[in-house]
Amino acid sequence: MNIFTTNRRSYELPLAKTYVRHWGMAEAVRELLQNAIDSDSPFEWEFGADTLHIRSRHSRLQANTLLLGQTSKADSTDTIGSFGEGYKIALLVLTREGYPVTVHNGDRVWRPAFRMSRQFDAEVLCIDDEAAQQRREGLEFEVGGLSPADMATIADGCLHMQATVGEVHETRYGRILRERPGRLYVGGLYVCDTGTQFGYDMQPEYLTLERDRQTVSNFDLLYLTKQMWFETKRWEEIAQMIGDGVKDMEYAEYGAPELVKDACYRAFRAKHPGAVIAKNQDELDALVKRGMTNVVVAERWA
Repeated sequence: MNIFTTNRRSYELPLAKTYVRHWGMAEAVRELLQNAIDSDSPFEWEFGADTLHIRSRHSRLQANTLLLGQTSKADSTDTIGSFGEGYKIALLVLTREGYPVTVHNGDRVWRPAFRMSRQFDAEVLCIDDEAAQQRREGLEFEVGGLSPADMATIADGCLHMQATVGEVHETRYGRILRERPGRLYVGGLYVCDTGTQFGYDMQPEYLTLERDRQTVSNFDLLYLTKQMWFETKRWEEIAQMIGDGVKDMEYAEYGAPELVKDACYRAFRAKHPGAVIAKNQDELDALVKRGMTNVVVAERWA
């Protein structure tokens, strides 16, 4: 339902106040950051005293983007969001959590609020749209009421907002973050902790996130981590990780280059000098019965 006045209108969205109740400020701001990063505009952000400004100078929101499922990214493989929900849910969550939000949308200003709906007999999210006193270039989200701890949380979850991320290895699939153990980022935005030995910042086209953007397929993740390490050609380090059973290399046997196998063999020989290598436990038992004492079972490809 739209309510029109001379200079103002209100869009009533069928979004209950309790929707995505497990989300908080950090998840909501992540959605706004994601949209800005995915846009055709340079990513611009700034912290004020208690406010975050996120700008996309070449973007503009049309009213139809308030529809759930309406997105320009549905068929895109190199952006993070594709469900057509992101910024609407972000506005809902931030408003619910008490963070004032203003959207400067060219010559219009949008402000979210909860109001009782006669149609739904419940509180729903409404977007009040009015003419701006001064036109702004493109699109800007202002999120107010942020504490210093809130700002630190936001910056920690976005690599684009950090001066340095430490030592990295660049690959076509993304970056290996040596100094961010266990942390998974996609497109520079934090997703979850994974228990891997190293951190990773994956390119969105290579790793599909679940709908809540906070979970990922364990197989997809670990298949990709081994691919990233293979691209570094750090064969000796890779062999050491395989020998140590590091989670990042759990699927290393799939499509392993010969150079990986050779490095594993050298590492195995260094660990067991002079040993007779058995291919499996049955062969080891047979060799022991023949009187051989220095026999070991090969680890993976050794």
